[in-house]
Amino acid sequence: MVRLWERLARRGRGKLSFSPAARRKHWIVPMFDIISRKVIHMGPAGSGATMKLVVNLHLATYWHSLAEALAMGAKSGIALDSMLGILENSPVATAALAGKKEIILGRSNDIGFDIRGVQKDLATALALAHATGIDARTGEQALLGFGMAIDEGFGDSDVAAIVEALMKRVVDGRG
Repeated sequence: MVRLWERLARRGRGKLSFSPAARRKHWIVPMFDIISRKVIHMGPAGSGATMKLVVNLHLATYWHSLAEALAMGAKSGIALDSMLGILENSPVATAALAGKKEIILGRSNDIGFDIRGVQKDLATALALAHATGIDARTGEQALLGFGMAIDEGFGDSDVAAIVEALMKRVVDGRG
């Protein structure tokens, strides 16, 4: 996660969320402005951390469902680069996909956020979901998928390597 924030900070692309208590610490606000393109007040103490978990749950399930969809297409005979070309020019296109396409295609080994970190953050997000009465089945399935990827040796790989991990299982007849 630190590597990702370092890159985002250098580009001024990150987003930070914080509580009113942080806003009262006037010395910290200029630091937020340096490392983030946008600073957002989220509400009472803890709201910023909750928002981070909202984002993490969404991204983890996004990457896992993308991996499943691409594995299904590959198993049906569609080339990975063709599928990505369609997806990146469709209404479901995301900035996240555009930034990870080269990793998915095996042309880059960059690591923005590793799978082990995704699994940890997803487990934390699911604990909050369950504590608030949310039945997060999609998140639970994603957690299993990221655990499988770690078991397959992808723990230190970028989150986008979940696609490779799942496709490897499909090709080996285990997915």
